[in-house]
Amino acid sequence: MKILIAEDHRMMADGLANLFSKRPDLQVVATAEDGQQAVTMASKYKPELIIMDVNLPVLGGIEATRQIKTMFNEAPLGIALIDSLTGNFCEVNSMFGKIAGRTMEEMTSIN
Repeated sequence: MKILIAEDHRMMADGLANLFSKRPDLQVVATAEDGQQAVTMASKYKPELIIMDVNLPVLGGIEATRQIKTMFNEAPLGIALIDSLTGNFCEVNSMFGKIAGRTMEEMTSIN
């Protein structure tokens, strides 16, 4: 599964990428440091899952998510909005949490 991480705090982005790298079926195809980069990279790499910080510079995570959802229209795409300050996250659509038949717990567990 191709993953895009949109997070302006490098330590958080690196931690997420490291977590996903432990699973051979998950591939972080790009990281973005602001919302505009996230929109550009989503268009370029066509990820199946995007982990999007809500509080991104240049273009906020919520607006970036709106633009990406419009761009992808009905394509199978999961987006999780996270608040890196509190650790809270929410799903943007019903695809997240069961994308590609996996729960978030299954995606991050290390076998």
